[in-house]
Amino acid sequence: MDAIVRPDTARKQSSITRAFVSAALVFSAFGCGAVSTQQSLGDAQKQMDEAKKLEGEEFAPYEYTRATSYFQKAKKLTGEGMYEQAAEYAKLAQLAAEKAQDVARLGKERKLRLQKFAPKEPAAPKAPVVPGSMAPSPAPQGGK
Repeated sequence: MDAIVRPDTARKQSSITRAFVSAALVFSAFGCGAVSTQQSLGDAQKQMDEAKKLEGEEFAPYEYTRATSYFQKAKKLTGEGMYEQAAEYAKLAQLAAEKAQDVARLGKERKLRLQKFAPKEPAAPKAPVVPGSMAPSPAPQGGK
């Protein structure tokens, strides 16, 4: 008699199994979202650190500010549990930080070239010297 399973018991077990599998899928989806978002935020932070090291605030202010804004938005969305949107903003922050790095490198190179090849300040003009004399020549006087 133990081998006979009543139909209502089989349905209960099937429902419980489905509920358990559904719950596991839901929890794993939330877990993966948080993990992948944290990884995206980490990648964006690395790029932003590199942009800062290259003086992105000075040489690429627009791109650096944009990256910072996107990064802050991603962190805020992560705190609110909106992982998919947070990951998108983290990716935008990473791209903007990479652009800031490129612009900062170019700006630094340009500044160095300008310093290297900038014209030197001209020396003060010297007073003309009359041959055979150590003193400057007197101004000619009108006369006879």
